[in-house]
Amino acid sequence: MEQERWWPKPMVVLASIGVCALSEGLGALTLGDISAQLDWFMGLEQPHFALPLQGWYLAGALYNLVMITTLYRVWTRSPEHPARRRALWLAGGVIIGNQLAQPILFVWKSLLVNVLYIVPFCALATALWFTLRKLDRTTSHVFLIYLCWLLYDIYFFLGIWFLN
Repeated sequence: MEQERWWPKPMVVLASIGVCALSEGLGALTLGDISAQLDWFMGLEQPHFALPLQGWYLAGALYNLVMITTLYRVWTRSPEHPARRRALWLAGGVIIGNQLAQPILFVWKSLLVNVLYIVPFCALATALWFTLRKLDRTTSHVFLIYLCWLLYDIYFFLGIWFLN
């Protein structure tokens, strides 16, 4: 019996990175003049627990690392596993949903719609987490980082909405 390889499968790594890079690229196209969008956002009254702009960049990098890891680990699970297909669809939904949040906030400039959008989006992300628990516990633990971020996101955007 051949022992399973422990090193990453290069094509799956590249595909996982490619999906996230494509998503970020398409998301950036929806924003237009990002400097004007950031000026508007930073001009809003921020809650006392707000992250500096660099913190948001770090959170975005961490999100992409979590999603690359999630995609890789889901793609490398047994194709026969009943939760694998559902996990891939839900992961795709989370990636698309994450990118849709940016134009809602920065192009529409609607804090209320953004807050209302986050709630069903969190339900989608939670459904992915439950599916990952059935498929691969380690991946569900990695994805839990993003769910914790979403809790902060809800709290932050409620705070910014109340202040403005």
